[in-house]
Amino acid sequence: MNDIQYYVVVDKTKVNDEIKVEIQDTKLPFSDNYIDLYLISGNKQECKEYIKNLDKEIQQYFNIKQIGSEIKYTAFIDILGFSNYIKTNITNDNQAEELYKKFNEVVEYLQFESKDKISVENTDFFKDVTLKHSWVSDTFVVSIQYMNEVDKKDENIIKGMMIFRLSMIIALIHHFVASQFELIVRGGVSSKYSCITNNFILGEGVIEAHKLENDIAIYPRVIFEQSIISSQP
Repeated sequence: MNDIQYYVVVDKTKVNDEIKVEIQDTKLPFSDNYIDLYLISGNKQECKEYIKNLDKEIQQYFNIKQIGSEIKYTAFIDILGFSNYIKTNITNDNQAEELYKKFNEVVEYLQFESKDKISVENTDFFKDVTLKHSWVSDTFVVSIQYMNEVDKKDENIIKGMMIFRLSMIIALIHHFVASQFELIVRGGVSSKYSCITNNFILGEGVIEAHKLENDIAIYPRVIFEQSIISSQP
């Protein structure tokens, strides 16, 4: 995927006062984290060559960090009938606060899912799966991505696991709005690039998922982009 970049960075844990390595702190996008950035490239081999050309005494202090994901799915989930529900049931601040408290249960669940690390014997790649989400009015946007290089022998397992996990999240959101408000959802899932934060959503993946939801799903259902389904064995 074209959103992957490789960074040459310094491992601070290995550096001490006796090692003469200049630290170049650079803030990561949409993050409070800083890394010691020396080179950005879309080609991992270029990063390897950069380290190889450094003084042999300091090569061991440099490594390569991957930013972006090779596998990413973004779900756009719309709550049908929500506008009419708001018009009818939310007419003052107290009612609005109660609604917020209810929906915050979903947000807290998504936050828990984002922090949860699945551990399965002989499948260390589960720890490299991350979740991001955003909630705006009647819409939830959830993305799941694999933040490491993909071993081809594990690719279908990783994709299948990610699709299953995302599907479970979508089902739980649907169950929540159905049980709490007697409403249903419609949505779409894309594999294109997306950027998701708590209050910012952007990217072709969001646009594609919304288009699937609005133009193709039509009925109360959540559909996957054709390439996602056809890539499964």
